[in-house]
Amino acid sequence: MTAGATRRRDFLKKAGAGFGLLALADLLQDNGLLAADHGPSQALDPMSPRPPHYPARAKSIIWLFMEGAPSSVDLFDPKPELTKRDGQRIDINVFNGNPGPLMKSPFSFKQY
Repeated sequence: MTAGATRRRDFLKKAGAGFGLLALADLLQDNGLLAADHGPSQALDPMSPRPPHYPARAKSIIWLFMEGAPSSVDLFDPKPELTKRDGQRIDINVFNGNPGPLMKSPFSFKQY
C-alpha cells in the first residue's frame, strides 16, 4: 500500500458514518430541531441544490451496508491445504466461542 492510501475498511467505516449523519439530520429536521434554510443567499450560489425537473417516484429505499465480509479472492480461490484438513478442529479461542471444524469447499475448482 502506498503512503497516504486509504484502506477499504477505513473508507467503508467513514462512508457508513456519513450516511448515519444524513439520517440523523433528516430525523432532526422532521422534529423541527434543525436550523432552517437562510433563503435568498442560497439562490446566489450556482452550485446550490435546485428543485427536480420531475417529481420523485420513490417513496423509500433499502440501504444494505454489509461490513465484514471476506474478500472474493478469499472465497473463490482453491485452497488445497483446507481440503487436506477437512473436518479437523483448530484449538483457538475467539470472542464468541470455539469455531466449528474446518470445511472444504463444496465446489470443485478447475485450472484454466
